[in-house]
Amino acid sequence: EKEVEYYTYEKTKAPYERAKTFFKGYYIKNITPQDINRFYNDLSAKGYAKKTINNQRAILSNIFKVALAYYRQPCSPC
Repeated sequence: EKEVEYYTYEKTKAPYERAKTFFKGYYIKNITPQDINRFYNDLSAKGYAKKTINNQRAILSNIFKVALAYYRQPCSPC
């Protein structure tokens, strides 16, 4: 199994941690599109740049893709 490259890990660590912190206590299957919009609005209110929020969107989308593939999550709210 191939390991994640250092740069890839460093680039995705912060967005992953932001999502993990915001959605703490949620089951992934219960996250709604409204929850995700609240997350993006929260990031915007905290002054994150549009590019950072778009990167966050990509990371969150990948989290749901993994859930779909490995845990048979019924749908992705992204």
